[in-house]
Amino acid sequence: MYKAISFLLAVGSLAAQTVDLNGAWKWHSGDDRRFAERRFDDSAWVERQLPRRSSLTVGISWFRRQAIAPPESGSFTLVTGAASNCYDVFVNGMPIGGTGCVDGQDPPVFLPRAYPIPPDLLEPGRPFVVAIRANGRPHWSPLRWMYDEGPYLLSTPAQAAQMVELGHLRLIDAGLPIALMSVASMGIALLLLGLWASNRQLLELLWFGVFLLLVSWFNISNYRLLGTGGQSHPTLSWVIPLSYIFFTFGVYAVLFGRTIPVPLAAGIAVLTLGFRLFLPIPLYVLPSLAAPAVWSSQKLWRGTRQERYWALAVILYPLMAFNNLIIMVAPAWPISTSHFYVGSYFVNGITLVNLLLAVVLLLLLLWRLIEGQRDKQRLAGELQAGRTIQRLLMPGPALLGAFAVDAVYEPARELGGDFYQIVDREDGSRIVLVGDVSGKGLEAALVAAVVVGAFRRGQS
Repeated sequence: MYKAISFLLAVGSLAAQTVDLNGAWKWHSGDDRRFAERRFDDSAWVERQLPRRSSLTVGISWFRRQAIAPPESGSFTLVTGAASNCYDVFVNGMPIGGTGCVDGQDPPVFLPRAYPIPPDLLEPGRPFVVAIRANGRPHWSPLRWMYDEGPYLLSTPAQAAQMVELGHLRLIDAGLPIALMSVASMGIALLLLGLWASNRQLLELLWFGVFLLLVSWFNISNYRLLGTGGQSHPTLSWVIPLSYIFFTFGVYAVLFGRTIPVPLAAGIAVLTLGFRLFLPIPLYVLPSLAAPAVWSSQKLWRGTRQERYWALAVILYPLMAFNNLIIMVAPAWPISTSHFYVGSYFVNGITLVNLLLAVVLLLLLLWRLIEGQRDKQRLAGELQAGRTIQRLLMPGPALLGAFAVDAVYEPARELGGDFYQIVDREDGSRIVLVGDVSGKGLEAALVAAVVVGAFRRGQS
């Protein structure tokens, strides 16, 4: 009984020292340092829920929440979720921490964080104000579309550490579909590269294989940051523009049946990488994905049946990428199907499209390989029949006086243009015809057959 009473008292004491800050916060777009002050009037601000159940807001905005401090003094820690990818936290107008974003670098991954409250900043049982200056920055990571898993609370350091870990585990669990889809896409990429190794003339296998490999690596690297925290390596931000360049090369190869011209390839690469280097938002999708979208539209309108299959397979990816770009620039854009949740699991639209594209490309490329093998087998059969006919056109052994004449025919390729004929004439003489058509292969063999046929008709 004594232990039970002690446990209940401890739980009650812990609850008394915890202030739940989840729920409605005041929100305002804009920036003013006075927004952090405790006495600032935020009655005209709109309400928004934290944890955030919507996509990240790009630009600077402020959240404010007033609450009552615990009735007893002590050490307290403020826990915040992913209100934004870049933010600073204030309590009663005093800064207590932030995400530490650096201009020119990708923002850190969404993670709940804990900030110790300085001594004497809170008065027991008195109102206090928490203000968050959010600075949402656009970037191409699939994690930017994830919802905030929270929590938001004021508690003891030990309880705060536990809640941070719980929120961290929820984020890892929610992002699991990104990792699974990316691993599947990477497997297909390796399969395409393996097929290219045995069919070097099909460069589209190489281009699409590298594209899928880079995108999958980018997504897996970002998901890994959910476990480790921190910022992605600066070189990782170049992976997506590079992957889009290879995607463009592959689309051109499958739609037009030939390698993309070097000047066009160089122009797309220079524009894409230049946009990535000099522009603040991911506008590099414009030069690298606009061309595939235009080419696919043309083939859907005037292409063959097979070309339309290819166009349908590839056009959805640039359209989804353009939609994501518009949402970054204009958050009020009505078409927000770039992501969705299945229960507690986050599904990034473009990652899903990437996996579907990988599967469709694999099936279509396998279909093309099978058709190519069938064509090769049919051609090999026709060439074998041609070799048989060519040997039948060769005369058998003959006697020229005291000499026996025979021949062995071994063309340099499947067929050749060498020929000879021996014909007995009525007067007892013989005509010996020996020739070599210029060139080799099927064309030379056809010319030789015509010459032999004309010679035999003339002698008959």
